[in-house]
Amino acid sequence: MPSGVPQRLIIKALKESGGILSPAAKAVNLSPSTMSRRVSSSPKLKALVDKLKEQNVDVAESKLLEKIAEGNMSAVIFYLKTQAKDRGYIERQEQTGKDGKAMQVEMRDVDMPPRPSSYEEWQRQNSRRGKLAEVFGVTGGSD
Repeated sequence: MPSGVPQRLIIKALKESGGILSPAAKAVNLSPSTMSRRVSSSPKLKALVDKLKEQNVDVAESKLLEKIAEGNMSAVIFYLKTQAKDRGYIERQEQTGKDGKAMQVEMRDVDMPPRPSSYEEWQRQNSRRGKLAEVFGVTGGSD
């Protein structure tokens, strides 16, 4: 390998850092970018980092569940917002297409009225809209 650091030392450093590249790189005197290249170019190292990250997620989930069991309201709310969306615990609206797939958006050109050059012209345009609204029975709101 170009860096000269044996893979066995990189494996040891990755295990000690929990799969976090920057401290592992520092432990073997590599730059973070070199460590990243070494990991991405080695299926063995990539698999190790993926495994370690999964273990970290498992630990974090366990700690979260402990906090929920202790009655920590922030942990309860976080869990519900991220894991119980199907029960209505969401803060934002999620839009999807048919069967949960991506939405298809079609863009069309729209004829817009010309921009008024003066306040008087704006009034004329809006008074015409008001008359059309009366004719078609549209009430309230803006355009």
